[in-house]
Amino acid sequence: MVTKARQQTRENDPAPTLLKTKVNILVVDDDATKRFALRTILAPLDENVVEASSGADALRQLLRNEFAVVLLDVRMPIMDGFETAQLIRQRPRSELTPLIFVTALDQAETDMGRGYNLGAVDFVFAPVVPAILRAKVTVFVELYRAQQELRRYRTQLETLVEERTIALTAINRELEAFSYSVSHDLRAPLVSFDGLSQTLLEKYGKELDATATDYLQRMREASQRMTSVFDGLQMLFRLTSGEIRREEVDVSAMAAQITDELRTAYPDRQVDVDIAPGITVSGDQRLVRILTTNLINNAWKFTG
Repeated sequence: MVTKARQQTRENDPAPTLLKTKVNILVVDDDATKRFALRTILAPLDENVVEASSGADALRQLLRNEFAVVLLDVRMPIMDGFETAQLIRQRPRSELTPLIFVTALDQAETDMGRGYNLGAVDFVFAPVVPAILRAKVTVFVELYRAQQELRRYRTQLETLVEERTIALTAINRELEAFSYSVSHDLRAPLVSFDGLSQTLLEKYGKELDATATDYLQRMREASQRMTSVFDGLQMLFRLTSGEIRREEVDVSAMAAQITDELRTAYPDRQVDVDIAPGITVSGDQRLVRILTTNLINNAWKFTG
């Protein structure tokens, strides 16, 4: 009961609050009073507001930092907002940074046409309405956070893929070592065993009774079966270690071809084979052929 109560308490506990990293917002205006006003309006968002007093200063800030959004005054001396926006868009690091132009309401029609052509995403008109400005900036701040989260997930996925690739490479090396062991450490003694059994039968077969001869023959057959199993394992490893290519495979035609090969190899065997037409599967043709060959070979050996 106590354990259950503790579990229920933990389930009812509020989830821990994740600390939100502040993002950068760039405010560009040659008028310090206007910059202060915009900073004050954005203060409730609790983000990092960076000020730039000119277009050149804004470009320097964009070289140093990454910004969620840029508030850009249109009317500035030397380099106005449009020229600044054009240079911002020419730089790979800031070419996709959202730009919100700040302009006077009586200049809206003229400035909006030119601004959107230069890559503006929105406009704010003076006198600025605080709630509207905060709402517009919040949209791009949240979008920036979502993009950062996607980048983080992508990095995690790339790391995971790299780790899995390293693990698979290690597994393949172990399989290669196992294949070598099968080929040399296990298969070789079986071949020798089969060879010795054959030598005994050839040299001393006449001196052995029927029971001894039968035992030797069974030993040879057992060693040959095991050798065949090891050969099959090696072939399967070579095939499966490569790329799997999925395609439409005509199993009926494949089975007919394998049966014809068996009839050619064993002309004295009389076996009736009934193959249903039109059987197809989706898979790797090499692996499907190995499977079909093994099934038909086993049926062939133990039929008639």
